[in-house]
Amino acid sequence: MTTIPFAFNRNSKRRSAIIGTAYTRDNSGGIRRYKLLALMQLRALVNEGFADPNDQQNDAPSLAAFLGFMSVYPFATAHGYTIEPKRDDYRVSVEGISGQVPADLGAQAFECFVHVFERMFSGADEYDPPAGPGAKFRIWYD
Repeated sequence: MTTIPFAFNRNSKRRSAIIGTAYTRDNSGGIRRYKLLALMQLRALVNEGFADPNDQQNDAPSLAAFLGFMSVYPFATAHGYTIEPKRDDYRVSVEGISGQVPADLGAQAFECFVHVFERMFSGADEYDPPAGPGAKFRIWYD
């Protein structure tokens, strides 16, 4: 079976508009970092062809898996980087997620969140699960 390469939308102005204030000042060698990317922004990047849902950052889950997790837990935000259009490896990559569990999340919902979080992300290079409702969490794949 032949795999058809993903046809990226190379409109970097539109991609930058979607990412907006999530971009950080860290920009070198055609790589531009972002953090606190919300569900609707990540979904727009996929829907408009800027991000390949099958893309994976090394041992990380696929971008589609991150999107699925964020769809269930929209208080999670993505962090990663983009590659400029001039480079052959142009893309949007997700390296991890972070966020804060809502303080009013019930005990059973929190247990469910932790279970899913552990199953999906326990292999991350940096793994900081939440201690309880209201706590922060973060994972990162190198």
